[in-house]
This record gives sequence, structure tokens and C-alpha cells, in this order.
Amino acid sequence: MGLNQELVSASSCEEDWKQFNCIMRFGDGFSDGDLVLWQMRIQIELEIANEFCFNECMVNYEVMEVTAGI
Repeated sequence: MGLNQELVSASSCEEDWKQFNCIMRFGDGFSDGDLVLWQMRIQIELEIANEFCFNECMVNYEVMEVTAGI
């Protein structure tokens, strides 16, 4: 789940320094769906109900496809 708040414009990070994303994993019996932070070259496997918050303007990210489960 991604949550964007205070979005001014997608291309204006200078004006939108308060924007952040919160990725939270919820559900049961699923595989994959990890968070990838590209500039940092890390892939994060969140546990159920854990969340990871970050400033979207500072790092490119992707949530990988869930391959099994809900």
C-alpha cells in the first residue's frame, strides 16, 4: 500500500519536500511484493504489519509484484 500526502506536483520535488510515502505489508499467505530502493541498491522484504516511510523525492522505488496469495 502506498500513501502519498501533500502532493503539489509529481515533477516538483523542490516545492514538495513534505511529500512522503509509507509502504505497509498486510494480508496473509503471499509471496514477493518486496520494496526496492533503486539508488541504494537494496530490496526490503517487509514483515506483515511493518511499514517503511520515506521521502519519494529523494529515492526512486518500486514495489515488486506479489506472485502468490492475497
